[in-house]
Amino acid sequence: MAKQTKSEHERNDLRIPSEHNEVSAMTACYNRRVLDAFGFDLAFWIVSDEAQAHHSVALLGRQQCAESQSTDDDADAWHVIPVKAKLSKHSTDEETDDPECVARVGGWIYIFGSHFGSKSGPLDPQRHFIARFNESLVEIRNEKLKTQMDVCRVPFALHRAINDAITQRDLKLIAAGSQSLKNYIRATIADADGDQPKWRDRLHHSDRPINIEGVAFLPNGRVLIGLRYPVTAEGHPILVEVDGIDRLFEKKGLRKFGRVKATRVFVLQNVGKAEQPAGIRAMIQRGRTVYAITGDLDSDPDESQILADHPKGFDSPNRYHVFDIPDGPDYGVEPIQVETRFTFEQRDNVEGVAVTDDGSVWFVHDDEDIHLTTMSQ
Repeated sequence: MAKQTKSEHERNDLRIPSEHNEVSAMTACYNRRVLDAFGFDLAFWIVSDEAQAHHSVALLGRQQCAESQSTDDDADAWHVIPVKAKLSKHSTDEETDDPECVARVGGWIYIFGSHFGSKSGPLDPQRHFIARFNESLVEIRNEKLKTQMDVCRVPFALHRAINDAITQRDLKLIAAGSQSLKNYIRATIADADGDQPKWRDRLHHSDRPINIEGVAFLPNGRVLIGLRYPVTAEGHPILVEVDGIDRLFEKKGLRKFGRVKATRVFVLQNVGKAEQPAGIRAMIQRGRTVYAITGDLDSDPDESQILADHPKGFDSPNRYHVFDIPDGPDYGVEPIQVETRFTFEQRDNVEGVAVTDDGSVWFVHDDEDIHLTTMSQ
């Protein structure tokens, strides 16, 4: 288990009443034109996992009052601005579900689906999507925001790349479990064998279902994917570096440029244990430094097939970690030792993390209102 460093972090919680659906991920907004238009001194792009990708984004901003300094605990200073996203001509499909992660690379904001399924299965091709919009091209109209969004859905492309990378490296995973194999892998294959969709050959009987809940773009342009499930046999979280994400947005990109490829695999060695496994719940990156949240393998023990196989997978609390991604070759499994900076209370359910320029770390919870927690670095 990770050793928690003695922390002087002061936790500050903020609840913002809002009609916006629950927030599953967030990243800071750096478009000064947008910030100034609404009088915001700080804002985040937020994503809801209860909407299709092009309906999932909004801007959460803190308004700076001229006569007084807004503070982090002033809920009245915070406002949600809707974003109306129109599908671009490059989009392959609008039928998407379960946006779970958001990441920035340059001016582009990327949104990733979970690539998983419902609690009872099977795997859902509508969750196998990646979307993006350009922050600098967001338009301001009638106190609302408009943008174009590219949405690509290439079912099981990332699933195949990640499963192949794990198999090729002979990484020992948590036991497969009869319920998750039956209700995720076998049920999905059975459904596909009837319709024979184009993605059928990307799904194998020996695969594990994957649940993506953290993404971050590295300085080398590749994307780092954090898995909530599966984890290692020792209960440690797995990160997979993937190259070629952008080719998914190209027409016939996989045919022209080849499949997306998992290039490196990392294991957070001092996080989780066999009797209390922990997966990735959220990630963000600055340079080579990654800020991550870990936690349980799934929610709702009464319905989850993962927890039916691994009841102890519900026991891990949310923890906040910081670590650096090392240089290394594109083979093998690279162990990483993390610094654990904070353990949340058992009642907390943290789903997103963001770091702002002043060094503050912001967390967003799965809650009825918009529930933020902030800590100074």
